[in-house]
Amino acid sequence: MNKTISVIIPVYNMEPFLAECLDSVLGQTYPHVQAICVNDGSRDRSREILEDYARRDNRVLVIDKENGGLSSARNSGLEAATGEYIMFLDSDDWLDPDICRLAVEELEQTGAELVMWSYIREFQDHSKTTDVLGKERLYFDAEGVCRLYRRLFGLIGEELSDPSKGDVIVTAWGKLYRRDRIAGIEFIDTKKVGTEDCLYNIEVFRNLRSAVYLPVYGYHYRKYNAASLTTVHNPRLFDGWQNMYALMESHIERYGLPEEYRTALSNRRAVQLIMLGINIMAAKKPATEKRRDLRQIISKPVYRKAFKNLDLSPMPIHWKAYFLCAKLGCAWGLYGLLLVIQKIRGR
Repeated sequence: MNKTISVIIPVYNMEPFLAECLDSVLGQTYPHVQAICVNDGSRDRSREILEDYARRDNRVLVIDKENGGLSSARNSGLEAATGEYIMFLDSDDWLDPDICRLAVEELEQTGAELVMWSYIREFQDHSKTTDVLGKERLYFDAEGVCRLYRRLFGLIGEELSDPSKGDVIVTAWGKLYRRDRIAGIEFIDTKKVGTEDCLYNIEVFRNLRSAVYLPVYGYHYRKYNAASLTTVHNPRLFDGWQNMYALMESHIERYGLPEEYRTALSNRRAVQLIMLGINIMAAKKPATEKRRDLRQIISKPVYRKAFKNLDLSPMPIHWKAYFLCAKLGCAWGLYGLLLVIQKIRGR
């Protein structure tokens, strides 16, 4: 078991967190790792830290480039990768010490083409675990991978019992990929599609024949970085997601996918009102403007249709209330529930 994992780490102004991130890679119990650090035009001391690590450990490769965003940095890392396996790690996060060994063992023992695992959300003063696909190890054959592939488009049926977990499998991080199975697949510019991971993994999973889920917390996702994309207002998020939905529609058309994929995508549009709402609440503007922004979204015909078709029956009462407000066009109700969500997320 000596195949190399290329860990691709995009870096932009992450000086306070970079050492912890790199130490978690270089300190793996599986030693055959290559840390590909893509310095995406950092203006703090990130580059100095990277160069210091590269001098001390030849497993660290530093790539310098002009700022182009997360997708551009990941694509540069993919071009430079030489390992048989690929892993993505954000530079403000860190890995559990055993995850590389456990993931490689699964790939080599089962012949699977991808391994995924659960993660821990790390807040300033506490941690919360997220079980991506439950607490049991799961093996997915071609038929099972097809179900995961459809889930990337959105939730259907009983999957809607927890709409807040709609995107737990879409992330590029929290997975080990076989490099030969992702050759030629690139990330689309985040500025164009809002979030890039979903479209990337749709292309990946379309070609997969097998996968494994490990019920271990192998990834530590930092939630208290003020510069993180998930903690600051993104004014381009709504337009970016409309572009993403259009590309997903095109994918369904191109490959002649069944009607359930369109249902899933319609549900994705509806369910992502959670994150759109949270994004609006993060904006530094008066409450009246936030309610106006919510009202503008839920009054758009494409959203009204998605809310109308969204099945609320599998959902717990609090999510039923949230999406019922959306169905009824009640921006005041959504705003009040989002205030509660903000408090819960901060705990």
